[in-house]
Amino acid sequence: MGEQHTRRQFVRRGSAAALAIASTPALLPVCAVAAPTIAELRRRLRGSLLTPRDEGWVAARALYNPRLDVEPRAIAFCESTADVAQVVRFARSRGWPLAARGGRHSFAGYSNAAGGIVADVSRSCSGRSSPLAPRARRCAAARSRRPRCPTASSCARAAR
Repeated sequence: MGEQHTRRQFVRRGSAAALAIASTPALLPVCAVAAPTIAELRRRLRGSLLTPRDEGWVAARALYNPRLDVEPRAIAFCESTADVAQVVRFARSRGWPLAARGGRHSFAGYSNAAGGIVADVSRSCSGRSSPLAPRARRCAAARSRRPRCPTASSCARAAR
C-alpha cells in the first residue's frame, strides 16, 4: 500500500484496465445477446420489410423531393404499433439511424435515414368510422390540402 496515486492516475489506470477487459472476448459475459438480423426482423413484422436487393426497392425509397434522396439500409412498412416497436428496438440494437415516415413529403428530408432503417407507417394510415362514434377518423395526410398518403383517397371517403 505504500504507493500514493492521484485521482487522475487512478482514473487513467482504471480506464485502461476496463478497456483491456472489455476488449478481451473471453471475459465478456456469456449472456450477451446478439443483435437481430434483417431476416429475423422480417419474420417478426406483420408488415413487409424491403432491402436494396428486394423487388420494389426503388419505388419504396422514392421521396416527394428527389433532392433529399439518401440510401437507407432497409424500409419497414409497419402495419401496427407492434411493428413500429420492433423496428425501433432493431435500430437501437444495431446502432442504426431511424427515420419515421408517413407520407414521404418531409421538406427537410427527415423521412429517410442514410445508412439506417425507415419505419414507414403509410400502410397503416387509414380512415376509420364507427356506428357508435359521432365522428369518423382519418389520417393526417388525408386532412391536408394536397394529400400524399397512398391511402388518402380512401381516408377522405371514410370521413365523409
